[in-house]
This record gives sequence, structure tokens and C-alpha cells, in this order.
Amino acid sequence: MLGQLPNAVALASVYTLFTLGLTLCWGVLNVLNLAHGALFAASAFLAYRLTQVVPGIPLWALLPIMAVGIGLLSALVQVLVFAPIRARGAGEHDVEMRTLIAGVTVAAAITTVGAILTEHQPFALPREALEVTTFDVLGAPVTNVQVLLLVAAVVLACGLLGYVRYTRDGRALRAVAVDRRAARLMGIPVRRLEVQALALSGALAGVAGLFFALYLGAGDAHMGDTLLLKAFAIVILAGVGSLGGAVVFAFVLAFVEAYVGYYAGADLRDVAAFALIIVMLLVRPTGLFPRAIGQRA
Repeated sequence: MLGQLPNAVALASVYTLFTLGLTLCWGVLNVLNLAHGALFAASAFLAYRLTQVVPGIPLWALLPIMAVGIGLLSALVQVLVFAPIRARGAGEHDVEMRTLIAGVTVAAAITTVGAILTEHQPFALPREALEVTTFDVLGAPVTNVQVLLLVAAVVLACGLLGYVRYTRDGRALRAVAVDRRAARLMGIPVRRLEVQALALSGALAGVAGLFFALYLGAGDAHMGDTLLLKAFAIVILAGVGSLGGAVVFAFVLAFVEAYVGYYAGADLRDVAAFALIIVMLLVRPTGLFPRAIGQRA
């Protein structure tokens, strides 16, 4: 049982990094970014291509490049796609539907580019990027990739929570989440904050995608598809907009998957995960940590 703990924690760390970015878009900005999974995969396949162009490039160089690169790509999607849709939308429902369609389109474009760059084949990052080593902790085998994943998840989750709760821009983002129009009337730079939030979301996806490819030992252009579905479930069950709740439920779901997969077989792992999601939707439809919503007269 203890031997599965490192795998469960590593998977939970990936879910945390991936889901926090989605929560920031959806819960704070009300942007359901269906391109988030494609951005996650883009980090892996772009890193793979970069290692071919620059042989021997180490992880410490790949990581900031992917975080900044995918963050900029996500911000570009906001500037060129989501922002114009919101500006020209006929109403909130119209904006949501157009954003969903646009997200699917952007995701398809990124995935297609990834498939072309990887020649429609699975790929693996070279060992020169990070030499995987295994050591023993209380009888359980632990790899340096798992340790780095956990450290990245803890540091970035704490950093994002601190940013949203204690910084001036973070408090402004929370105001935008409550009432975008009122925030604009109060002089809050809504457009800049939206771009900033999408950039942060993309950076988190970039870090998660690179580490996930290293953790699995391989990846492909569609590696973010299944993860996106689970991330949506985590956001809903945690309570839309709850960053702390997303972290909690990411760990719950990852532990269920890891231990069910170990004791009952890999075929039942996803079945157990989605069964848990259904039960939670029935028992707690508003999520573990629902955000209070006020009605304006």
C-alpha cells in the first residue's frame, strides 16, 4: 500500500497544476477554456521538438521556457479569440457559447500542429533532459521526477493562492469575478487582468504538461484530452472558483485512481474515478467548497 503513495502524490500534483489553471479561467473570469488541455499537451510536444533542435538542453532550462512560452500562447488566445468574442457578444449566454466553440477550435488547431510536429506518433523526452533516479523512502520507491512534481505543485499552488488573496491584482481579479461591469466602473483594468490570468493559467499548464511527459516517460499530441474532462469534474466538485477546493479534490481523485488501479486493475481505475464524481454530484452538487453568489436587485 505504501508503495503506491508516491504514484498517487505525483498524479495528484499533475492534477493540481492542471486544474488550478482551469479554475483561474473558469471560476474567476468565467471563461470555460476548452483549449486548456491542448495547451497542456503543447508544452510536452514543443519541449520534445526543442530537445531535438538543442540536444542536451536540461530540465532547468526547459521548464521556464515552457512556462513562459505556453503562458504567452494562452495570453495570445485571450487577446485574439476570447476578448473579441466577449466584446461582440449579444449577451452572457451568447458569449459563453461562442467561447466554448472557439475553445474547441483553438484546441483542434493546437492538437493538429502537435500531431504534425510529432509525426502522429508518441514521443519521449530524451534522458539528457532529466536523468531519472530512484531512491528508497520508508520502503517505497520514489523517483526524482515525483519529488520535483510535488515541489512544483506545492510552490505554485501556494504562490497562486497568495497572489489571488493578498496582492492588489489578485483582489482586483476577485472583484472582476463578482461583477465585471462594476469592476470596470471602479477603474480596475479588466482587460489587462484577463490577459494576465490567462497567461498564468497557461504557465501552469506548461509546467504540468512537461512534468507529466517526464513522469510517464512518453506523451502524444492528445495527452490533455482525458485530463481536461477530469479537471472539469474537479473544478465543479470542489466548487467553481475555489482554488483551495480544487487542490483538495485533485488529491482525492488521484488517490482513488492510484489505489483502485493497483488493487483492482488499470481497467477499473477510470471507472472508479468517474463513479466517485457521479456520487459527489448527487450528494454535494454545489461542490465541497461552494462560492457564495449574491443577487443584485
